[in-house]
Amino acid sequence: MRQEETQVAKNILDLTDTMDEGFNYITEKLENENIKETVSMLLDVIKAFASIERALEQVLVQLKENNIPEKTNKLRDALDSIVNEYEVNKGKNAIKIMQVNLAPTFESWKDELERVLRPYIVS
Repeated sequence: MRQEETQVAKNILDLTDTMDEGFNYITEKLENENIKETVSMLLDVIKAFASIERALEQVLVQLKENNIPEKTNKLRDALDSIVNEYEVNKGKNAIKIMQVNLAPTFESWKDELERVLRPYIVS
């Protein structure tokens, strides 16, 4: 992997950490029933995810065998489900979706990115 792609990989992992912080903020606010305070953070997390998807397009073909595309699709579906919850029910069931679906799906995706990208950054 060239230096430019190594930087892209590092940026992806940094952005997943930022997404993680965003999800923690959202979860905390939802647990306290502050649904309105979560909307802008959720939009920021979705924008970060979209940025990572675009960045992955640059490096994915060069990576060792992995499950990133499948896990990315699952995370996109989970994000769609929470967005739909906000649109239909104004986020009333968002905490359940976050805990049961979105958080575990995000963690699985993030772990796969770490597993696959970290060796390129360290080397």
